[in-house]
Amino acid sequence: MSGIDKVVAAYEKHRFEGTELIEALKALREEFKAAEDPTLTKVCRLAYEHIEANSDFIVDVFEEEREEGEQTSFEYFLELVKEPNNKFNREEIQEYKLLLLEDLD
Repeated sequence: MSGIDKVVAAYEKHRFEGTELIEALKALREEFKAAEDPTLTKVCRLAYEHIEANSDFIVDVFEEEREEGEQTSFEYFLELVKEPNNKFNREEIQEYKLLLLEDLD
């Protein structure tokens, strides 16, 4: 099972309860670090620090456009990270990174 699959499984099982999701994000961060991808390495760290601080994932790139019942911002974030080489996904990952940086300041 890949790192992103472990993150998805932890989220589906526990949401933001406990430490399993944070530990899975930390392990995923190490995968991106080994792959020498600084953007994904940083956004993973920012994501788990944000979740640790808020017990939730409260940043949303498309907050105004999101309809009731659609996937959550964190679920969308995970979809982007699954396909990081897509240039459009990479742009949105950068947007999440900026929002997370603002939130943690």
